[in-house]
Amino acid sequence: MRRGASDHQSDDMDAPNLQKLGDSDLYGLLGCSKFATSEQIMAEYRARVRDCHPDKTSDNGSEATKEFQKLLYAKEVLTTPSKRYLYDMWLTMGVGISLEQWMANKEHVQQTMHWANKAPTPMLKSSETRSATDNARPEWSRAQSSVISAFRSYKI
Repeated sequence: MRRGASDHQSDDMDAPNLQKLGDSDLYGLLGCSKFATSEQIMAEYRARVRDCHPDKTSDNGSEATKEFQKLLYAKEVLTTPSKRYLYDMWLTMGVGISLEQWMANKEHVQQTMHWANKAPTPMLKSSETRSATDNARPEWSRAQSSVISAFRSYKI
């Protein structure tokens, strides 16, 4: 099956630009927070891309074109939910590999990083795991006296 021009362009964009970006902050590149919605990311992308769009600049190898490619890659990653999830995971994990390697090994990451989240420890012991000394404590009971009984009965 012959690939279309748009398919070829998007695949070429992913790998080379990722290598050029290195380990940069894609959120910072677009000027948005980690909690920004896709619409907010697109708005920031459009605002920044106006000055460096290839149709607006005359030199193909200029810094503006390189900046455009970085912005385009950041937009692609942050507006695609699966890529954004992997990018956010890469940011929070603090793993010593590059973003390029992380994205390239996403299938392996799913298989080997499942253990990374520690299971929460229960705050209270279950009734089966309590020790014998826990069960040996006397139960709480009311003090029995005629004065207290009269007080509780509203007689005094």
